[in-house]
Amino acid sequence: MLQSLFLAAIGDAKDRGAKALEAFAYRYPEGESQYERFRVHRTVFPTTFLTDFGFRMVRSQGRVELARLDLGGLQPVPEPLRTRAVRRVKSLLAPAPVPQRP
Repeated sequence: MLQSLFLAAIGDAKDRGAKALEAFAYRYPEGESQYERFRVHRTVFPTTFLTDFGFRMVRSQGRVELARLDLGGLQPVPEPLRTRAVRRVKSLLAPAPVPQRP
């Protein structure tokens, strides 16, 4: 449930034109319970939780880190000229469709 809420918040920020999100993360000791991670420290996310969503650590002080998620998104890659030419030649050399009889 927390993951879907977090994804919705990321999507909302992107829809509103945000370029990036930043959050504070905390590196918990190995074996720390889920209760400690999400109930006791309500304003700081576990580092592993944020890295699962693509956040990268910008700076740290002790166990606290500043994490950033750039929301640039996917950039379209132009189709190479050769690929376009091959597709065009194939469409020109394809046999004409056979007319259907009534």
